[in-house]
Amino acid sequence: MSPKPKKPKPATDPPTKPPTRPNWPRSAPIQRHANSNHTPIPQSLFSPTDEQALLVAIRQFPNELSTHLVYADWLSEFRQESRAAVLRAWVEFVRWPYSAKTGAAVLQALHGFWHTLQEPDQRWLEAMERLRPWIPLPVAEKIVRVCIADVYGSMEAETWKVEVTRCFFDERWYGAYSGLTVKNGRTLKCRGAFFINPLSGRPSGRVTMG
Repeated sequence: MSPKPKKPKPATDPPTKPPTRPNWPRSAPIQRHANSNHTPIPQSLFSPTDEQALLVAIRQFPNELSTHLVYADWLSEFRQESRAAVLRAWVEFVRWPYSAKTGAAVLQALHGFWHTLQEPDQRWLEAMERLRPWIPLPVAEKIVRVCIADVYGSMEAETWKVEVTRCFFDERWYGAYSGLTVKNGRTLKCRGAFFINPLSGRPSGRVTMG
């Protein structure tokens, strides 16, 4: 018998390699902060100890001055005396109400706070600012009254109208004031404003309007 003829194989395309995946660079994972209203604070600035619990308490209850003093004691225990001094001086200033009678003590406490501010602690000061403001609005108003007392007198500082808002062109406080004063037997209407640094509380400018 003659062999059966072989059936021709159907034509096929040459095998193709599977497409290679582009070697795109991987993007860094997005780190979400628990509280989107606050900028994450670099952990390197704070020790992962009881300090963290104190910082959480300060963030949650920024007006509780006793917590700041406890944190100051913690800083002293770990030989961070300059930072502890800042907190104690800040508390001493913040707790004083302003009046014509207390004006001298308020001014002394404010100068005490300024005296403790040091350049090496700048990053720590900024990190604390992200927890709670060093100079909240009521404290900014008190500083404006201290400035009024220095220029016009203690009674004017106590009785004049003061309105504090944020500057529209930077982060400073804008403390507008207006009131009447007597000079050379004449009653004068005075208006103006002081600019207050939000971190240190130092006056950084003044304008007069009459």
